[in-house]
Amino acid sequence: MSNEITFKFKRGVSGGSSPTGLTHGEIAVNTTDKRLFVGSVTGGVIPFNRVYTGGDTPEHPINGDYWYSGSASYIYYNGSRIVTEIGRAHV
Repeated sequence: MSNEITFKFKRGVSGGSSPTGLTHGEIAVNTTDKRLFVGSVTGGVIPFNRVYTGGDTPEHPINGDYWYSGSASYIYYNGSRIVTEIGRAHV
């Protein structure tokens, strides 16, 4: 008898897309963007935000993505554009 358990999540491969129709607590993954999502109690979809290091802008950023460029700047995607704030630390 094997004690292994396999979890299968809803998955998609379209870059820059989010899943729809997740039930509360259901998990989905976008394998192209390497993104995880979870269904909310209100029927919406909550993305797990990503944090990057390096000077390159991530592909397909979504609202809430952060990255550190190696300088004293705070860079994030606000849902419509990339924002850089000099000298601001984010914890």
